[in-house]
Amino acid sequence: MINNNTFKYDNFYPNQYLGQNFLIDKTCLLTIAKIVSSFYKSNIITVEYGAGLGWLTKNLLNQKMNVYAIEKDKYLINYLISNFNSYIEHNQLIIDKKDIRNIDILTFFSQYEKIILCGNLPYYVSNFILNNIINIFFRFSGVVLLLQKEFVNRIIAKPNSKYYCRLSVLLQTVFYVRKIYNISRFSFWPIPKVHSTLIVLYPISIEKFNRLGINWNLFKTIVSLVFLNRRRKIINILNHISNIDQIMKVLRLSSELRAEHLSVNNFVNIIRMIC
Repeated sequence: MINNNTFKYDNFYPNQYLGQNFLIDKTCLLTIAKIVSSFYKSNIITVEYGAGLGWLTKNLLNQKMNVYAIEKDKYLINYLISNFNSYIEHNQLIIDKKDIRNIDILTFFSQYEKIILCGNLPYYVSNFILNNIINIFFRFSGVVLLLQKEFVNRIIAKPNSKYYCRLSVLLQTVFYVRKIYNISRFSFWPIPKVHSTLIVLYPISIEKFNRLGINWNLFKTIVSLVFLNRRRKIINILNHISNIDQIMKVLRLSSELRAEHLSVNNFVNIIRMIC
C-alpha cells in the first residue's frame, strides 16, 4: 500500500466538496487499466473522468492508449500538466479542465469511432453520468467505473431486491453489467466513509437494441412512472392505457404485480405491446 503522507504536495489537500478520494491501491489501479485496455483499438479514445493526481492516468498511458483526461480542479490540472508533459508533447495525452456534466459526449468526441469511459466517480456526479450514458450507449466501446458500493447495488439489482429501481432497469436494458470486485475504503486517500465497487458496462449492439422493438422514450417514461409509484400495482399506475388489463393477461403477468416484481424483459414486452 502507498503511504498517504507521500501525497501532500505543496500543501495540497483533497477537496471534499469535489468528492476527492483518490484510489492509491497499485493493484487496483493496474487492474482497471488492463480492463480498459481490453476495449481499446485504433480510433477509440479513452476518456478518464477525474484524473486527480494522475495515478490511474499513468497506468492507462502505460497500456499504450491515447487518453483524454478530464479534471475539474485547477490545482490538479496544473499538477498533471507539469508531471505528464512528455505524454502531452507526444500527443498521447490531452488534459482538459472541465466538468463532465457540461460536456455533450455525443458531439464532443464525434471524431472518434467509439469512446471508453473510465474513472473513479464521486457520488455527487454518479447518478448524472449513468443516466446520461444510458441515452448514448451506442457510442461506447466499454465503461469501467469505480463507484460507491451501495450505488452499484442499485445498478446490478434484480427484481424483488430492495435496491431494484429505475436505474437498474434502464442500464440493464442497454448494457451488460458486470461487477468485478469490491474495494475497501482503506484503498483510498483520504479514507472515505464507504466502500467502493469496480464495475464494467458492456453496451449492447445497436442491432440488438433495434430488435427489442420498443420506443425508447416511452420505455423510459413508463419505467420512471412505475418506480415513482412503486408501492402501487402496475395495473393501477398504467390505467390510462386502455388495454393494460389485456396486455398483462397476454403476458401472463399477475394484476397484483408492482414495479419491483417486473424483470427487464417484462418491461420490454409490456412496452412493445403498448406500441
